[in-house]
Amino acid sequence: MAKEKEIPEAVMKEAEWLGNIVEYEGIYHGKEAYGVGTVDKKGMPLPNGYPVYVLFDGEKAELKMDDEGFAIFDHFFSEDG
Repeated sequence: MAKEKEIPEAVMKEAEWLGNIVEYEGIYHGKEAYGVGTVDKKGMPLPNGYPVYVLFDGEKAELKMDDEGFAIFDHFFSEDG
């Protein structure tokens, strides 16, 4: 579902301590949602555990994990979402 989009600096700054790759997923509750992940030197994805997202309203970036991360994941990737 990821789409090509320039990642805002505020999103990159919020995500940098949890991963090395950020992808735009879409709009979630009126905010841009970016998935955060980690890849190794060969570009292979590494497991994070819980889904991690950054929500961005155009000014403020908020890190979302745990239950909130699962809710965002379900919104984009479940058949019911």
